[in-house]
Amino acid sequence: MSLKKKKAPILFAVWQTGDRANGGVESLTQVIEHIHSLDPIIITQLETPVNSRWRAIATEVFVWPITYDMGSSWQTHFRSPIKLFKRIGSHILTNWLTWRLIQQTDIHIVHINDPSAFWHTILGAKFGRAKVVFNVRDTKPPEQAYGLKWGVISRLSDVILVLSQEMQATLSQRLPKWGKAENKLHYIHSIVDTDNIQILSDEERHECRLCYNINDKTFAVGYVATFNAKKGQLQFLREVAKKIHRRKHLIHLYFIGDFEPETNPYAAECLQYVTDNNLEDTITFCGYQADITTWYQLIDLVVLATRYEGMARGMIEAIAVGTPVLSFDVCSAREILEKNQAGVVIPQGDYNNLTKALIELSQSERQLEIFAFNGQKTAKQLFEKQKIIAEYEQLYVRLIANAKR
Repeated sequence: MSLKKKKAPILFAVWQTGDRANGGVESLTQVIEHIHSLDPIIITQLETPVNSRWRAIATEVFVWPITYDMGSSWQTHFRSPIKLFKRIGSHILTNWLTWRLIQQTDIHIVHINDPSAFWHTILGAKFGRAKVVFNVRDTKPPEQAYGLKWGVISRLSDVILVLSQEMQATLSQRLPKWGKAENKLHYIHSIVDTDNIQILSDEERHECRLCYNINDKTFAVGYVATFNAKKGQLQFLREVAKKIHRRKHLIHLYFIGDFEPETNPYAAECLQYVTDNNLEDTITFCGYQADITTWYQLIDLVVLATRYEGMARGMIEAIAVGTPVLSFDVCSAREILEKNQAGVVIPQGDYNNLTKALIELSQSERQLEIFAFNGQKTAKQLFEKQKIIAEYEQLYVRLIANAKR
């Protein structure tokens, strides 16, 4: 009688923002869903709808709440000894829980998705003698330096995992040299499950657009992102929307992503700008959309006018369904769009040329068809599920072997 070989456990530390649309969490979740050779255990600090997906695939999902706002800086806590004590205590507790979990389950790899999650688990991982994979899913804008904490992160991580060759090259140059990150940087693209994307026929697309009140004569442009300053919706409205509005119903802008002006001051400012400038017939705030793939197929173009990125998930999801992307020169845009002729890349902050390119593309059906074909081809080559999972498994197997030496 053959005994079934026990799968090696792997710990994923996945801190969440609370936004329903979170490209980084979605990308890592897809990896966890398809890694069948290892036994995933997940720790997080929030209870959100994505936890249900994790519980369907992971051996255990632990929710360890933290006692402060994850986005707040340490400086805000120095004014209040009680808040400072709570924050320090939160880090001590979660690191101890991480160490105990590693001891109890014989974990050899801890995969961390976020700097905050890093500080909450790194000491536990190191004292537990686990190998640490730190996932970097964003880059800083050029004017912001990678300081001391990034040197420490680099030094303590065994692998610094990024999403593209451009990210790898950028961080190799910008991370502190004393952190010795250069030899630890490794890139693996995100998964886009192209096998399960059902491309709509022209007739199906026509019927679907009618259901979403999108006229066939309208050139529908999607801006896919949760609302915050990094994503740049307000500046885009100020610089581009008025010019588009003058074209009267030929182009319509759909903002797709978490939109809660009642609780989000940035979203409220965007809404106020649209109202004050009578742009309601040009702008639609769609809010969070669970079936984002349908939206990608209904719109004619995706605009990525964010201030900085690692590799925007909205970009790769859009080209996978054949929707071209017009982007500022954020990290990975040239590598994915320009290199593969799947879209247009404009210098960062050049709203005049961004507007010009948007209008030109709205009048160039043939160019859009070329971009659509190339985008789908690129997605199948770079983001195919089996290929990406094989790369993750090779990385994990190598680290487990090294950890057992």
